[in-house]
Parts: sequence; structure tokens; C-alpha cells
Amino acid sequence: MKKSSVKVLLVIVLLLLVLFVSNPEKNNFLDWAVRKATGPDSTELEEFFGGVVARPLLNVATTRENYYLFSIFRVTSGGEDSLYIGFLRYIFIQIR
Repeated sequence: MKKSSVKVLLVIVLLLLVLFVSNPEKNNFLDWAVRKATGPDSTELEEFFGGVVARPLLNVATTRENYYLFSIFRVTSGGEDSLYIGFLRYIFIQIR
């Protein structure tokens, strides 16, 4: 094997290892969703109620599918599903 092939393989293995170790849990998604819902310019009262009210509701409405390198989070509300892909513990992208 050439030196460059070994380096590329090593980088790929390290990237896969980082993705595996930093695969987000349901709590990471709930924290992100509550922060997103309250917004940066919300008052302390809104943040309090967002954490006290929204978090338990989201916890019930959210399911996680673990794919080891990333996770898919499904939020069901009002008969509609929203799908989010999560990776690197803090990155969540809505896919539907």
C-alpha cells in the first residue's frame, strides 16, 4: 500500500471514530430543540417555561433511531412527522 493510501485510510477511520463517539443522544436533541424554540432574544420567563413545558412534551413526541455514526430523530405532533438527522453531538438538520 502506498503512503498516501494509508494516510487516506487513517483519516477515514478517524472520521468514522469521531462520528461514532459523538453520536447524539435523545437528550442532546431535546436540549437543541428547546434552545431553538426559545430563540436568542427570549426572556428569562420564556426560557423557563420553554424548559419546563416544552422539554417534557418534546420528550414524549420524539423517537430516536440510532445508526451508530448518526441518529435520526422523529418528532410527531398533530399527525405530522418532522425528521432530523443528528451527528457530532450538536449538529441537527431537518430533513423533512
